[in-house]
Amino acid sequence: MNHPPPLILLVYNRPDLTKLLLQRLSQVKPKQLFVIADGPKDHIDAIKCEEVRKSILEIKWPCELVTNFADSNYGCKQRVITGLDWAFEQVDEAIILEDDCIPHPSFFPFCAEMLQTYRDDRRVMMISGTNIKEKWAEDNFSYFFSSYGSVWGWATWKRAWKLYDRNFQLWQSPEVKNRVKDLINNEPLFQDRLNRLDETYAGRIDTWDHQWVLTCMVNAGLCVIPTVNLIANLGFRDDATHTLYSNNPCADLPTFEMKFPLVEPPTFLCDRKYDQMYMFEISGRSQKRPQRGFRRRYVSMLEKLISVLENSRISQYS
Repeated sequence: MNHPPPLILLVYNRPDLTKLLLQRLSQVKPKQLFVIADGPKDHIDAIKCEEVRKSILEIKWPCELVTNFADSNYGCKQRVITGLDWAFEQVDEAIILEDDCIPHPSFFPFCAEMLQTYRDDRRVMMISGTNIKEKWAEDNFSYFFSSYGSVWGWATWKRAWKLYDRNFQLWQSPEVKNRVKDLINNEPLFQDRLNRLDETYAGRIDTWDHQWVLTCMVNAGLCVIPTVNLIANLGFRDDATHTLYSNNPCADLPTFEMKFPLVEPPTFLCDRKYDQMYMFEISGRSQKRPQRGFRRRYVSMLEKLISVLENSRISQYS
């Protein structure tokens, strides 16, 4: 690809994660960077937001930096929607990262090639960097197609974003609900999705991504999934908006290098087995993967305890 795709960053009030992400981005040095930031809720929030914005404005590598910093707090749903609307008024395609999504360096050339390959293929609506199974069919090809795509590190085109159902009008249709039920083809998983979408439609969940996934589903849109995971989501913690629990099996998944040249899958058919596993994971019904967050906290507590005991022992003999 002659020109790397623009990169859109979604940030808010987590300076540690923003700095970590910028450190990773400094390795790939994106040439065009759009940064969307929500505004603070209160004076304490304002300090964190200001630190985040300062980090953005202190970027060292040469790039075209375009910022959209909100003066007040829009909330997760409206800030992302208005921000992406603003960005796609200026570009035709982009890679999108939230502050807690730390990509493997090979995520960027992977997205760049996929954006170019499927630029004019309206069957494909998004490229995801997250593979919740970590590795899946990696010995056969480089990516596959799914009915569902994670927005933990993703890419899309203006042509797809134009279809976004920001007012959730589609969910008012019984026919749409029946089609979603047929697509999921599992009653417990459908009920879980039904509850989440109903809660979002009622405004009790402040999010934008449920609407995007529904938009892709009702338009029979395909999502490109890499056969190896390219994104580690570090945002499962107390200060998150939605991902509050660090023991979630999808928290901080290991990332792997994508090998080039890419090998295309043999068909455009969705991988239904992966789709069902994905739905089980995000519904919280899967317990197969070890709870990394708990393990990390346990190891951290153990290390602190050992340090305290060692210091105590040293002080007794000093």
